[in-house]
Order: sequence, then C-alpha cells, then structure tokens
Amino acid sequence: MGAHEEIGGPEVALLEAIAEAATPGPWVTRRGTCEVFSLAGGHLLAVTHTQFPDRPRALHEEDARFIAALNPEMVRRLIATVYRLQADVARLEAELAEARPDQGVAQPTEPLSPG
Repeated sequence: MGAHEEIGGPEVALLEAIAEAATPGPWVTRRGTCEVFSLAGGHLLAVTHTQFPDRPRALHEEDARFIAALNPEMVRRLIATVYRLQADVARLEAELAEARPDQGVAQPTEPLSPG
C-alpha cells in the first residue's frame, strides 16, 4: 500500500477488531529502551530490537515509540475521524447535488465559496 492510498471498509473493520482486542493503553516506552509497556496493566507489550541486531539502536527506539503511539485508543480515534470525514463528504456531496441538480456532483462549473 502506498503512502497516500485510502483504506477500505474491511481494513477499517479489521483495525477496529484488533484495537478492541488489544491491551488497553496508554502505551509508553522508557527513554533509551526498545520496549513498549502498557500503563493500564504495567506489563511489557513489545521489544523491537531482538530480531534485527544489525540495525542502529536508535531505529529500534523509534519503532518502539511508533508502536506506543499507535495504541488501541489512538486507532479508535483515527477510525472515528475517518467515519466523521466520510459522513462530512457524503453530506457535502448531497448538498452540492441538491444545489446543482442539473450538473451532478463531480464537476461544478464554478468554484464553491465558503459559507
């Protein structure tokens, strides 16, 4: 998947299910380590350095920070944002179609102005 490709319904549903089943957050790392811990349970969730000893330690620490940042609550918030934005797009498309019933939604003939 490319950096700017959208995800579809099945992928969102899978992410929701995975986030729901995961250990609750927040997740954190300790400074200078490659370990991810759950503050909710206080236990170790991941270690990012054991399988790739040829990579610089700083990369492993960055991976651990990324994993911690993308905890289940953050995934749920991102998904909620996707749903809200999709609803906004559908609403705006409907408003545009209603305002310009003879022109369709895809190609307005003049720029839309805010407001």
